[in-house]
Amino acid sequence: MVIRVGELRFRLRLLGDFRLIDEADGRDHSPRSRKACALLAHLALEPDRRASRDRLVGLLWSDRGEVQARASLRQALTDLRTHPAAPLIQIERRDLRLAEGGFSSDLGEILACAAANDLAELARILDGAGSAILDGLEGLDRSFDDWLMIERQRWRERIVQDVLHAVERNGSDDLLDLRRTILTQLQRLDTGDERIARLGMALDQKAGDHVALHRRYRQLETGLQRDLDARVSPDTERLLRELTTVGSVIAAAPRATAIAAMPQADVEPPILVIAPFTLIGDGGPDGALLTSICHDDLQTALGGMRDLRILSVDAPSTERMKAAASGSLASYALDGSVRADGDGWRINLRMTRIDSGFLVWTRQLTVRQGELLAAIDDLVARIAGAILPVVERDVGKLMEGRVPSGSDAYPLYFTARAKILAAASLVDVQEGADLLERAILLEPRLTNAYLQLARLYNTDFMQLMAGHDAAPLRARAFDLCTRAVALEPTHGGVQSRLAWCYLRRGDMKQAMQGFMTALDLTPFHADGINEIGFGLVHLGELKEAQRLIARAFELNPFPSDEYFSDLAVLYALSGEHEAAETQFEIGRNRSIHYLAVRGANLGMLGGAKRAAPVIDELRQRFASLWQGDAPARDVDLVDTMIQFLPLQGPAERDLFLTGLEQAGLRITPR
Repeated sequence: MVIRVGELRFRLRLLGDFRLIDEADGRDHSPRSRKACALLAHLALEPDRRASRDRLVGLLWSDRGEVQARASLRQALTDLRTHPAAPLIQIERRDLRLAEGGFSSDLGEILACAAANDLAELARILDGAGSAILDGLEGLDRSFDDWLMIERQRWRERIVQDVLHAVERNGSDDLLDLRRTILTQLQRLDTGDERIARLGMALDQKAGDHVALHRRYRQLETGLQRDLDARVSPDTERLLRELTTVGSVIAAAPRATAIAAMPQADVEPPILVIAPFTLIGDGGPDGALLTSICHDDLQTALGGMRDLRILSVDAPSTERMKAAASGSLASYALDGSVRADGDGWRINLRMTRIDSGFLVWTRQLTVRQGELLAAIDDLVARIAGAILPVVERDVGKLMEGRVPSGSDAYPLYFTARAKILAAASLVDVQEGADLLERAILLEPRLTNAYLQLARLYNTDFMQLMAGHDAAPLRARAFDLCTRAVALEPTHGGVQSRLAWCYLRRGDMKQAMQGFMTALDLTPFHADGINEIGFGLVHLGELKEAQRLIARAFELNPFPSDEYFSDLAVLYALSGEHEAAETQFEIGRNRSIHYLAVRGANLGMLGGAKRAAPVIDELRQRFASLWQGDAPARDVDLVDTMIQFLPLQGPAERDLFLTGLEQAGLRITPR
């Protein structure tokens, strides 16, 4: 059959690796020569798809003499004359050009779909696009590299601008998920563009997807640091605070030049004084009800958090609050006002440090008349979920550079926590554990010290040793948890820690019961909810685990790396390997158990070759932890990872082991 020139049509893939695809049968006809690919790519990106021979010689063979360079161009053109697309490549005496209508490109299709507001097709094209324009064509010639750098910037800016306008123009709620998908794809093309991230964050918040919101911000933060050595702008940081309901506005205190001594008197945990909410103007009976319910429900919600001592003061004068909190390591006042606003109310909240008056948290919320009852529950949940992370960060700043005395339990407890969080070795963690043991001796009812110790012993001192007898550590952790339960059976953290002890013992029923009890007791503690969700991952309850981890992201406006890494493990064990890898990249947590799951995940994605860098690091890290008499083997590593990650679900355990094997580890003895 004779094919006429008008019937020929090829598609140029310019985003990612260069490809030349026959639209009739989908076959890849990309030239084998990288310089031939670069020549066609240059023609495709020129405004009239035309270039002179002189231009091409200077672009692709600038390091050669003129005679040799022109000979190389003639050879490249000879090869193209036998190419299936040759009838559409018009080679003239002075110029070369691509025939009009003979070639389409992904870049052109993206711009056309954006102009036509065709978001569905736009999402489809972007989904198959690579990350960089003409990826892999660098290094052919210095002149070509210079041209490519400019073209990438020019086309990236044009694509971003046109696609952003299309997403902004099509503001229907029915298109919300599609618009968010497009922005996620667009951010892959330019991770450092704050316009993409800001619009995406706003849409994520509108969709109630706080996991995506935080992930998008982290990707922006990483992209700016990696590509531009820059930080996120104040405007974007401010937007993050607004969208996530909480933001610390206190400046870090200057570091003291001398080490300050801790007070010798007994010190209580951090105290939060809740003052009655104020109704401003005529809010009517519903406004008065709103102030009362918010105040009362906050007391109930926060009262379940034993990390804080909650006080309620009817007449919150500065003197009275200072007197009530005089024995505390740190003390805060939470108050709010309610003002009528159209068909609803505007609620202003703030938390200040009592001793200095510094503002550490503020938020403005709006509640509409028809949403009153549903909004109160959500309002209380968000406020309660935000308070504890703010307090913990602020207390950490107050403890910097201080040496605790030998007779105060609470300073010892907080100093131990700070030491453990900053630990760089097993010795550092053991020193923190010793401080916690001393705190328990001084104050046998200091529940949180029991919990911290139980976590250390239940995770082999934060997974910093292997090849040892773990039974005594597990027994000690279980004993500490049972003593903590006897002290405070309604403490959610106690029940969760005990559930983890049961989980490592393989008692799935008791573990599940403990996690559910913990969830009932502390429904607004973001870190606790994430810990419970990760526990359910190990029990094989992946759907409920995902719901809880998402809830933790919603409640905590400053999620730690651990949140992202826990979600990555969940995705990996659910078979969503690309999503898992994205979360691992964002999480940046280098704990060895996360490293093992990431290696297994990469093994399932791309085999041993793709997983090799992670597996090499895993072997090195494991060797440094190994305390056995003989050198560590792969089988020892795999057995220890199963101990560190007590997966009780058979499907999840098999998937993990299969991934490790595909990643190149020998999972059984020779």
